[in-house]
Amino acid sequence: MIQDSGQVRRQGAQDFWGYYEVACARQESVPLPAVKANLHKHMLDFNGDRLKLPDWQPVLASISINKHLQHIAISSTYQASVALRESGIILKLHRKK
Repeated sequence: MIQDSGQVRRQGAQDFWGYYEVACARQESVPLPAVKANLHKHMLDFNGDRLKLPDWQPVLASISINKHLQHIAISSTYQASVALRESGIILKLHRKK
C-alpha cells in the first residue's frame, strides 16, 4: 500500500531513515550507509566530503522535517588551502585600512 505524502512526512518527523529512504527512491538513488551509521543513537554524524552533489538532496529534505534527531554533525576533512597550493593557485587576502 502506497502512503500519501502527508503520511510519509508525518512519519518522517520521527523516522529519519524511513523518510531518507523514500527521498532517495524518489530521485532513484540509493541510501548511503554513512548516513545511517549513528542513527541508532539518534545522531546524524558523517563526513560530508563523501557525498556527491545529488546525495545531498535526500539528506537535507530528511533533516528539514525530522524532529527526532538529537545531534547533527556533518564534518569535512577538506582543506582548501592545501588544495589550492597543490593546484598552483595562491590567494592573497588584503585588509582594508
